[in-house]
Amino acid sequence: MYSIPRSGSHDTFDHVLIDMNQLLHVCLRKSKSDGHALTLLMKELDECCRMATPTKSLVLAMDGPPSASKLATQRLRRLQTIVRTDRKLLQMEQLALASSGNKKRVFSKTRRARKQWRYQADTRTLRITPGTDFMILTEQAILYWAWQRLQNNNPRHYLNRVKIYISPSTVAGEGEVKLLEWILRQPQLQLSQKQGQSIAILGGDSDLVLESLAIPPSFTHNVFVLLPDGNQKYLSVSLWETTRALAQFLPRNILASEHFLRVRTDLVLLLILNGNDYFPKLRGSSGFHKVFHAYLRTLREWLASGDQQHHPPFLVEPERLTYNLPFCIAFFRRLEKLAPPGLLWGANMTTAATADAGSKGRNTPLAKFNGLKQHLVTLRLGTPGTEDYVSYEIWQPVRKTLKRAKHKLANMALEDLFGDVRGYYEKVEKLSNATSDSYSWDIGAPVEGKADLYLGGLLWNLQTYQDGVCPDYSFNYGKRLSPTAGEIVRFFKTAMKENVTLGMRQLLPNRTTYENPSDGYPVSAGVSCLAALPSQVRDLVPEPYRQLDDETVEKFYSNCMDPVDNVFDLKGFERLCDEAVEEMGLDAGKRRLSRQGLSSEEDLMDMSHYWLVLSKARVPLSNPIDPPPPFSERLSELRPNNRIRVNRLQAVWKPRRRAVWEEGEANSQKELSSRDPWEQAGLNLAEPDEFLGQFISLEHVLDYKRAYQRQMKTKKNKSVIKETANGSLESATTTKKKKRKPVGVTERMLTYEYKPPPKKYATTTEGQSALACLKQLSDAGLVGAIEWKITMPSPSEYASFNPEEHELVTLTVQKASDPELNILNDVLIYEQDRDINHVSRQALKQHLSTFAICDIVGPEIKWTTMTFKDLRLHIAAKNGAKSAK
Repeated sequence: MYSIPRSGSHDTFDHVLIDMNQLLHVCLRKSKSDGHALTLLMKELDECCRMATPTKSLVLAMDGPPSASKLATQRLRRLQTIVRTDRKLLQMEQLALASSGNKKRVFSKTRRARKQWRYQADTRTLRITPGTDFMILTEQAILYWAWQRLQNNNPRHYLNRVKIYISPSTVAGEGEVKLLEWILRQPQLQLSQKQGQSIAILGGDSDLVLESLAIPPSFTHNVFVLLPDGNQKYLSVSLWETTRALAQFLPRNILASEHFLRVRTDLVLLLILNGNDYFPKLRGSSGFHKVFHAYLRTLREWLASGDQQHHPPFLVEPERLTYNLPFCIAFFRRLEKLAPPGLLWGANMTTAATADAGSKGRNTPLAKFNGLKQHLVTLRLGTPGTEDYVSYEIWQPVRKTLKRAKHKLANMALEDLFGDVRGYYEKVEKLSNATSDSYSWDIGAPVEGKADLYLGGLLWNLQTYQDGVCPDYSFNYGKRLSPTAGEIVRFFKTAMKENVTLGMRQLLPNRTTYENPSDGYPVSAGVSCLAALPSQVRDLVPEPYRQLDDETVEKFYSNCMDPVDNVFDLKGFERLCDEAVEEMGLDAGKRRLSRQGLSSEEDLMDMSHYWLVLSKARVPLSNPIDPPPPFSERLSELRPNNRIRVNRLQAVWKPRRRAVWEEGEANSQKELSSRDPWEQAGLNLAEPDEFLGQFISLEHVLDYKRAYQRQMKTKKNKSVIKETANGSLESATTTKKKKRKPVGVTERMLTYEYKPPPKKYATTTEGQSALACLKQLSDAGLVGAIEWKITMPSPSEYASFNPEEHELVTLTVQKASDPELNILNDVLIYEQDRDINHVSRQALKQHLSTFAICDIVGPEIKWTTMTFKDLRLHIAAKNGAKSAK
C-alpha cells in the first residue's frame, strides 16, 4: 500500500470499477444544488478515468435496495442525523438572537450562513437513498456523461473502445458487492498460467480490500483498490501484494499447498469478526490484531502437532461454507483465554456492575483534599493579542472525564457574553425535546446474543462476498450483542459431540434462498426508500409510497419490528405497504422507470433488474436509439449517434449454484438453469474446480502488474515503461540489467573524496542560501551566467557500479561580460553525482553553490557570518572591481 497524488498519477488498467456512492457523497457535500452536484459528479468521473484509465471496461455501480440487516439500522441512524442537525441549527439561531443586542457578536451573517450550510450537509446526503428522485436524476446524468464521451470521434480517446456498464440504484445490492458480481461473471478474467487482466476498484470504503480477498485466486491477481486519502491523494492497495504480506506471517508449508484459498477465506472471516454494518464485533476480541495473532498461534500449534492429517487447520471450508469444528474450537478457546477478565457474560450483570462502580467514594470531598492529582483545563476564545481575546480556566481531577469541565467552561463563557443563560438553556431544551431521536419500537440496549444466529450470519456475509450477491435479503441479526468466544466454544463442542455439521443449511435452516426463494428476494426501490427514510424527509420517498401518511407507515414499521430483539420483517413490511397502496387505488409496488427519448419497443432503458451496457460499434447501426436528454437546463442536447450501441445485461438475483449443495436438488436446478445469469455469462460454476481453479498458490504467479510504477525521464534518456508479452510492466532500461554484487558505497565515497550534501544547507545571517547569493552576484554583474547541466545515466567513474541510479549534476559559473565588474579570473566548474533515490536535486544544487561561494569569497572569511550586502562589497573590494549598485 502506498500513497499516490491524485493530480499527477496516471496508469492504464484493463477494467476500472467505480463505487459511485463515494463520489456522490463528496459531490453532494460540495454542491449548492442537485444540478451542481451532478455536474461535479461528471468532473469526478473524468478525474477518476484520467487517474485510472480503462482499456476494455468501465463499470459504474450505485447502491441499490439493501438487505434487512442494513435497513433495520438505517432508519434510526438517519432520524438521529436529522434531529442532531435540527438541534445544531436551533442552538445557532438562539445564540444569534441572544447576541443581537450585544457588542460581542457570536456569528456574523457570512459565518452564520457557512455554518448553516455545513450543518445541513448531512441531511442533504439523505438524497443518496435508492429510489429517490435524485438517484433517478443521477442515472440520467451518468447516461448523459457516458453518451457524451462515447460520441467523441477522436480515435485516441480513452473511452473509444471501452464498454461502459451501469448498475442503477433500482437493482438490489450494495455498490461494492455489485462490482464483485461483475468480476465473477467475466470468463475472460480466469487465469491460464499467467496473471490475467488488470482491475482497478475505486471506492471510499476500506472494506473493498476485505471483499476483494474473497475473489478466488483462479481469477486475475492484478486487482488494485484505490481509496481516497485526503483531498489530493489516493491509497493504492495491491490485492496480491496484500496476500504476499499476509503470507509472511504464515508457515511456509501452507503457501504452496492447495489450502491457500482456505487461508484467504479465513482472513476474510477474521476481518468480519471485527465488526461491520451487519454484525457487531466478537465480544471481548479487542480488535483484529489480537484475533489475527491468535489465529496464527493456533495454526502453528496445529501444524506442529501433526493433527492436520485428520483435520485440516482452517476455520471454514470455502466451497461448502461449513465450519471445521476441531480447529474452530481450538481457535476460539485461545480467544477465550485472551478475553478481558472482567468480561460480562449477561446483559443483566452490566447494570449491577455499573451500580457497584460508583460506591468507591473517590468523588467525596475528603478525596479532593487527599492528594488527588488535577490538571488545568483552559478555554480560549478569540485571537491572542487582540481585544476580543479571553480565556477561562478550571481545575479538573485527572481521573474524571473532561466533559463536565467543558460544560462548566462553556457556561462561564456564555454568562460572560450574555449574562444569565438559564433561560436560554430552558428554551433550547424545550424545543429540542419536541423531536425525539428514537422510535417507540426501539429497544434501546441490545439483548443477549445467539451463537447459532451469529455464526450463521458470518457464513451469510462470507457467501455475499464470494458470489457478489446477497443470498438472502431477509436475514437480520437484530439488535443483539455478539456472543463471547466462550459461548461459541460451548456451542461448537455440543455440535461436535452430536456429530452435527455446521453450515448455512444447519445454522439458518429457514433463511436459505434455495429453500424459501420468495422470502429471500429483495424488495423494490420504493419500499426500500420508504423503510430507510424517516417521516421528516417523506418528500424524498418516490410515488406512490409518498401518498401513505406517517401514522400508517409507523404502524406498519412497528408491526414488522420484533419487540424483543428488533429483527425487521422486510418482506412483511413490503406486503403491508403494497396492500395499502392498492386500497388507495394507486399503482402498487414496483415503479417503472420510463425515460423520455430513451425507450424503444422493448423498453431498453428499463434498468430495474438489468445492467445497462453502452459501447461503440465499428459499423453504423441500422436501428439506433435516441440520446438521453440533459439532466439540467444548462446542458445542451446530445447529438444522435448511429454507432453507440445500448444493451442490457440481466442482474444476478440469486447466488451461484454449488455442486456440493445440489444433492437432491438436481431437478429444481435444471428448471432454473435456462434463466440462470451465471450460465448466461458462459461460466459453469457448478464444478468447484472450474470456479476455484488450479492456480491458487503464491508459486503459480511469477509475475504480475505493478500499478503506478515510476517513470524516470530526462532530456537525453527516458526510462520508458513498456508492457511485456505476459502483461506485466517493466522498465526498458532495466530489463537486461544483470545482478551485481553489493558495492561498498562508504568506501567509494572515501576513495573518490565524495562529500554528500548536508541535511541543512548554509545561509547568510539574513537566511539567503548559497544558490540565491550566486544568482544575485550574477544579476549584479560580478559574475557571468550560471548554467546547470544534468547527465543521466552518470558517466563518472564513481557511479560506474550503478549508473542508471545516478545522474551527474554540473555547475558552470561564467566570467562577467563587463571586465571592470568581473571578479573571476577563470570559469568555475563544479560537478558531483546524485543518487536519484536518496538525494534531492535541489539539495545537490545548494551543495555545489556553496563550493562556488567559498571559492569566490576566499578562505580568509566565513561568508555565513555576513549579510549579502557586506558579502558583495567584500568580494568587489578584494578583486578590485567597482561596487555594483
